[in-house]
Amino acid sequence: MHSRALNRWRLPLVLAGLALAAACTPINVPVSSASPPGGRPPSGAAATVLLEKVSFDPSTVTINVGQTVKWVWKDAPIPHNVTFSDFHSATVTNGTYFHTFNQPGTYAYSCTLHRQMVGTVIVK
Repeated sequence: MHSRALNRWRLPLVLAGLALAAACTPINVPVSSASPPGGRPPSGAAATVLLEKVSFDPSTVTINVGQTVKWVWKDAPIPHNVTFSDFHSATVTNGTYFHTFNQPGTYAYSCTLHRQMVGTVIVK
């Protein structure tokens, strides 16, 4: 009787979870930052960070002012995002995201879905 009650609730819970994920997570949509102008990716990136194995690889990159970082999703079907305090990517399962850093500083970021996914961009 106990397993029957569990099975009765399992399907509605799975379906609700899938509906929520579909509403919040566009699948297979490449993304690009609002900077550079027009949303077009730059011709080259000074650093590339892979989102794979539920981590950012490398977790810290160092670039110069005016250079761009490219994030590449390699962890499908697991969704991730790149979230800074002032800007963020969409939450997706694959694609790319670019951002050009125009001010020196140390910029911390994370994936809001996976607490252990943290990274840093150092801009000199």
